[in-house]
Amino acid sequence: MKKAFYSLFALLLISAVSQAQTFDQMRGGKRPADANIKDSKAQIGLYALYMSPRDNFADQLTNDAGGLGFNVLWRVSESPLKIGFDINWLLYGMDRDRRPLSTTLPEFEVVIERYNNMLPMHFMAVLEPPRGLIRPYAETFAGFRFIWTNASIQGNQVVNVPGNPQSFSTSNLAFDANWSYGFGGGLKIVLAEKRDFDLTLNLGAKYMYGTTARYLTANDVKIDYANPTRPVVNYNYRNSTMNMFLIQAGVNFIF
Repeated sequence: MKKAFYSLFALLLISAVSQAQTFDQMRGGKRPADANIKDSKAQIGLYALYMSPRDNFADQLTNDAGGLGFNVLWRVSESPLKIGFDINWLLYGMDRDRRPLSTTLPEFEVVIERYNNMLPMHFMAVLEPPRGLIRPYAETFAGFRFIWTNASIQGNQVVNVPGNPQSFSTSNLAFDANWSYGFGGGLKIVLAEKRDFDLTLNLGAKYMYGTTARYLTANDVKIDYANPTRPVVNYNYRNSTMNMFLIQAGVNFIF
């Protein structure tokens, strides 16, 4: 899988460079049929993410995840190089359970929800043809990510009585940060040309490496009720590198 992705990245890189060179060569000559599409100066991207853990991270996290991403890029002069930043949010686990508010008030319930979050943030460089209906691109990025698990308690609900519980307390159960870097590529396909911007479809994939971090996954918080009056909370903290493979699909507004 990893070797196939390396090969695809190399192919996209070669394609992006080839199209960029073609663009440079035709500046003083005849322009192709799609040359009416404006040169890209800056772009804002919004996309959905699918994440699959890899290597040691896959040994600790058995489920895939989803999330959202956002990036901003600027083209360097008249070159095919763009630089900027991206921010991704991933929800890689959650669990939810109900329990009585206390042993003396069993008719009242609280709902406990725990969410496992990840927030990678990177500076990035992208090699992409500045013009064309279909624009292959290759990218590399480096930065850091935050990993945390938060819990909320919702109450004010009587058992078997309908209604939406209200959150009255939140807690941070785990927090860490690590270095993050990687590479990827994909295709941008022009969907619409407007007066001030182009709208493109962005289909891509990337491999993201992460150094060792301490984190929780879904169902890593267990409560021991051996003593009902004083239950014990046990946290199964994980420690591993956090490599992952991501697929992204979204749109770009190119100005």
